[in-house]
Amino acid sequence: MWQTWVFTASHQRDSSRPEHVFEMRWKKYSGNNHLDIIYALRCIADDYLFVRNGQLHVKSQDCFTRWQNIRGRISTLPVKVLIAHENNVVLEPSLSYPHNQLMQDYIHTEGLNECHMHLNGYRYPEECWLDALYDLKAYRKMIVARLKSDRNMQEMYKLVNPFLTPSRQYSRLRLALYLRHFLLALGEMQTETDMLKSCKKAYEDYQLFTINPYKSLLPCFVSNNLKYLSSLHSEIRLWKQLFRKLEQYESCRPEISFLAQLYLLILNEFIQLNRHNECNKGFAPFDKACSHPRVGIGSDKYYKSVFKSILRVSQAGFKNSIEVRLTPGSVVKNGTKLMKWWEKCSKQVKRGPSPRLILVGHFIKEKAPEQPRNTTFTHPDHSKLCLKCIKQADELATFTRTIAAHNKIPIGLDAANSEMNAPAEVFAPAFRHFEHRSHSPYKTFHCGEDFLHLISGIRAVSEAVHFLQLENGNRVGHATAIGIDPSLWMKSMPSYVVISRGEWLLNMLFAWNELSSSLSDELKKIERDAIQQATVIFATSDVPLDIHTLKHFYYARQLMLHMVHCKMRGTPCPDFSSFVKREMELVKAYEVEHGKSGLKILDDWHYDKKVKQRASELIEVKTNEIPEPCLVALQQSVQRLLKQKNVIIECPLVSNLRISQYVDVEQHHLLRWLGIGNYVKDGDEKMDVCLGSDDPGIFVTDIQNEYQHLYNLLEKANVTKDDIMNIIRHVGHTSRVFSFNDPVISAQDTFLKRLSFYEGY
Repeated sequence: MWQTWVFTASHQRDSSRPEHVFEMRWKKYSGNNHLDIIYALRCIADDYLFVRNGQLHVKSQDCFTRWQNIRGRISTLPVKVLIAHENNVVLEPSLSYPHNQLMQDYIHTEGLNECHMHLNGYRYPEECWLDALYDLKAYRKMIVARLKSDRNMQEMYKLVNPFLTPSRQYSRLRLALYLRHFLLALGEMQTETDMLKSCKKAYEDYQLFTINPYKSLLPCFVSNNLKYLSSLHSEIRLWKQLFRKLEQYESCRPEISFLAQLYLLILNEFIQLNRHNECNKGFAPFDKACSHPRVGIGSDKYYKSVFKSILRVSQAGFKNSIEVRLTPGSVVKNGTKLMKWWEKCSKQVKRGPSPRLILVGHFIKEKAPEQPRNTTFTHPDHSKLCLKCIKQADELATFTRTIAAHNKIPIGLDAANSEMNAPAEVFAPAFRHFEHRSHSPYKTFHCGEDFLHLISGIRAVSEAVHFLQLENGNRVGHATAIGIDPSLWMKSMPSYVVISRGEWLLNMLFAWNELSSSLSDELKKIERDAIQQATVIFATSDVPLDIHTLKHFYYARQLMLHMVHCKMRGTPCPDFSSFVKREMELVKAYEVEHGKSGLKILDDWHYDKKVKQRASELIEVKTNEIPEPCLVALQQSVQRLLKQKNVIIECPLVSNLRISQYVDVEQHHLLRWLGIGNYVKDGDEKMDVCLGSDDPGIFVTDIQNEYQHLYNLLEKANVTKDDIMNIIRHVGHTSRVFSFNDPVISAQDTFLKRLSFYEGY
């Protein structure tokens, strides 16, 4: 049974290896050690970890990426406890990094700024595991509630184990809780007789449980202090005393080892439901991991634990800033409480002037509602999401102008989740409204992270800058599309890409506008393709579909659709508030400057059923339909735009490795952005970059881990140590200077003065 399970997992991870590789390793392992858990854990520990000056480190930069991959598949805590136990080292529940005195000195001296971190994604799966075990009813309730409506979660179960169901997992968690208390109780047993008796009883209970999973299991509680039992320190204690007992009592070793491995298997299965590992690429697997319920998220206990961890890892001082992202509703509801917790935790950890906590409210890029079954089109309707975000922006702006301004708390704005759900244009009115009402200049936007076609990703970054009016000191999150090598992207994709006709039209219009200074044959081809797609989509339109009219339609998409619709149909606005009036003024200004044609096409695009049906039609496009030189030119055009506007890129390295098409950190586009050696292409711009950890619990990282990976990346690129540290200092400086760190200040009304979004063409 063990061999079958291990073989299946090994084959899924790397099916390219011949089976004899696994067979020989298994023979060596099972033949010499009889499935002993200590030997299994030591095999991993010896390959990756060592102790230096009482601290646990990853052995080398070379194996750091592999260690990162291991973290995504299993709990590494038992591995670390074993080597700590054998070396008599006190272990703290934190990540391990390679030993690097240069980095340690820099972090200790300067501290680290966190520029891209989702607060509710911080909790590590081992902590979620304990929360779930000690509140099984709440965990089960959350599972049942989400399974009914969340397909992502259903798919995640099947990815981890085709036979895994929520009910089976719940049964296994009940068994794991029993086993955990049995393993904890071993520490209280002093004689071999007691050990053997307890092992026999636990094994009999396990066998009965396999026959009847609904059988009641009554664990022997070793403590009434549930608060301690549900902490990672108790998990460290469990493994430490287990290893001690295995060394003391040889006769009990096979039984204890079996039960401990069973506990570890259930734990690792749970962890794979909560983590995004290197085996699954794209945003969807990440979304699936996010869908898994996490008991305790949002509680005071959670924030206290997370804040202390952030402060310890970042070693942030008074000149540093830590930005955390929550939904606008959470910022409004919990903002004041979070600041109080932050100050309290800062005093406990730092015992000095605390770093600044910055709150960033991020809209959720929700999918458009499903169309009724009797309709044949799937063109998304984001009107409800647009109105919802405007309302949230209004509430957040009120909080910013009152409570946040009084307490000098900087508040920023963002939008997150899959960019395939909703583009930048949906959020443009809400961004304008927030900036107008709050006078807060702090804006960022997730874009160019995951995309159907590389042009779609490049376009997403450009539209974020133009449509959301990002400028000096604003930022974009990820922007992978303007950094990844187009040849690498093409190699990782099939020969044809399935994409909607409407999205391909927008891609061609974007490409034509960005490359319009060129008179190449490729530009003429792009124009023909755009006209062809537009002719099909707007077949019944009486507007002439020339390339310039289509260009006006393309850029008009940042206007509020309700206002465009009212203007084109001659109907009164639904609301005569100052916000509506301002939005209508933008529509009128656009009409004066560019005429009605573009607005008419935009109105049909969203409100004409036949147009929507044709725009939603799926077509196949050659992956190399637009040749590599043109893709590079498009990337560089957007790079220049960001440099011109002084917009900074937030780069979470580990997150990029998981979501993008990269196999190894050496392929990461950050080297290209930093202007390192052969990674740079002629015409590239050096980009200003700051680092972030994104969702530390799901990607098993933190801000120090991100900087360690940056060092590793530069070292593998044969950059000298002096230059590596100069680059790291520059990135750290950029992260500090361009954090949303200034107190909220008053500003004049610039709403109508900022029609500069027209200058995109």
